[in-house]
Order: sequence, then C-alpha cells, then structure tokens
Amino acid sequence: MGADAFTTARRKMIEGQLVPANVIDGDVIDALAGLPREQFVPEELKGAAYVDEDLEVAPGRSLIAPLVLARLLVLAEIKKTDRVLDIGAATGYSTAVLAQLAEHVVAIESNPELAEAARKRLSRLHLPNTEFVTGGLSAGHPSGAPYDVVLLNGAVDVIPQALVDQVAEGGRVVGVQNVVYLPGTRAGLGKATVWRKQAGALQPQIAFDASVPPLVEFAAKEEFVF
Repeated sequence: MGADAFTTARRKMIEGQLVPANVIDGDVIDALAGLPREQFVPEELKGAAYVDEDLEVAPGRSLIAPLVLARLLVLAEIKKTDRVLDIGAATGYSTAVLAQLAEHVVAIESNPELAEAARKRLSRLHLPNTEFVTGGLSAGHPSGAPYDVVLLNGAVDVIPQALVDQVAEGGRVVGVQNVVYLPGTRAGLGKATVWRKQAGALQPQIAFDASVPPLVEFAAKEEFVF
C-alpha cells in the first residue's frame, strides 16, 4: 500500500469505525486521524493497520483495536495539563496518540527490543513530550508520579497497589478488566472500565464490553487488590 492508500484507510477507520460508535470527541479524533498507525506495526501487518482488531506486534504484546483505544481515551478525559502513564506501550502507537492529548507521557514497556524501536520511532515523529522506559509493567514508574491518567494497553485481572499509589488523587486509570476467560485461550471477555482515585482508593465505573489481549503481569494474585 502506498501513502495515499494508508491515508484513505485511516479516514475510513474514523468514518467507518469510530464515528458510528459515537466516538466524536474532537481531540481524540484529531489525534488518531493525524497519526500513521502503519508505522507502528511490523511490515507484514501494515496492510491490516486500520482494521478493527487487535494486532500482535510481538509475543504477548498487541496494539489494541483502534475503536477500543479511542473509547478508552474518551473515558480518560485527558486534559492538556495531564501527566499520563502508558503501560504496555509496545511499539509506541498509544504513546504517540497520548502525546497529542496530554502535557507529558511516560511510556513503559517490558520488552527491550520493542522499547528501543519505539524510542527511535517517537524521536522521528518529533514528540518531545514523551519518555519511554523499559521495565516491569506492574511496577509502573514511580519516579515520574503522580500521574493524572494511566492507560492499560491490555486486559487486566487486578491493579497492584504499587500502581494505585502512583495515581494522583482525582486521577483516572482506564483499561479492560477481565471477567471471564474464553475456553482454551488467554483472551478474556471483559469490561472497559475507568477507575477514579478517591480518598486514596480506585473506584471502578464500567463503561462497555470489550475483549482485548491480556497483560500477563496483571494476572490475579492474592497480594494484589483493586
């Protein structure tokens, strides 16, 4: 596909996927419409960059479907003054989108090869308000806290207290909470949720049904609680 074909595909993504699903937030639409998603996927997946599905870009790491990402961003109510933590950032696509909505974005990815490639990609796109960190996802990035918004790029069973502590009072965490796993798979039927931090605790509000690949570092453990 040539540049014109990708531009057309991006426009069709907006008009055919997002707008019919009532994603009409102007800032979110503009951020997605202006970003070449095809540059954030492996060569063999470029032709599928704008389809309405998750794209696996490395073992255990995917770019979640554009519509689900867009709806999560709307839920997050990101302001131009917000600091955002982007968890499981993979190739940096969500980071690049967030950079257009927030004041500063810290992205964290546990796969060092993905992280290094994402740093170079974001540099080429001239996004100076981004910082890409390599490390364990469930630990977050305490030195950059507090965060007004945390985006989870995958389904989770639980949110560890270490991450809760990094969210500013009144801040939001957005992601998909697994409810039921599909038989024989690691894909879960879940609920897209926004958690708001009130009095030091995260209060969940379910928004819509969603199924996205899991972030395995957020699997349920007894010492982790919502």
